[in-house]
Amino acid sequence: MAARSVIALVSVAEVVAGDLADHLERRGHDVRQARQPWEAETLLSAGGIDVAVVGDEVTQAEGRELLKRYSSQGGGGEDGPDFILICRPRDLVDKVLALELGAADVIESPLNVRELAARIGGLLMRRGRAAGELIVLENATVDLRSAMVMHRSGAEDQLSPGQVALLKLFLASPRKVLT
Repeated sequence: MAARSVIALVSVAEVVAGDLADHLERRGHDVRQARQPWEAETLLSAGGIDVAVVGDEVTQAEGRELLKRYSSQGGGGEDGPDFILICRPRDLVDKVLALELGAADVIESPLNVRELAARIGGLLMRRGRAAGELIVLENATVDLRSAMVMHRSGAEDQLSPGQVALLKLFLASPRKVLT
């Protein structure tokens, strides 16, 4: 089994951080949190982080410094994490500067947890990390890896191991009657 990808949440608002951490953990990621920039220094310098999400509670200077020192495009080298920065709306100069300094993505707050999780998943796929096995249906998407059904309405259902095994069996034998 592949190692779980590690996501760092740095100075993300507490309300959002709880929802986001729960959402990511249910999808098979290991989530680590740093409430203060100095905690982020310790977390990021230890290595092993795939994606770092930096909240808008970090000052612009602190965010730029983290990018310069630890991003895969900056001082962190190829093994450094990709950064997603959360910024305040209409802060175009900061968005452009963050992207120029090596941020992989910049998203405005308030944010949607599912959208941010999808952006993180996209970054992980580009890094060659295992992506979820997604089955897109008319009104729902099934993630076989995390055993979740995500309905268009936003509701989610957990699948049992038996249900996942049956789905995989049916997918392996399309248009065949199984007995």
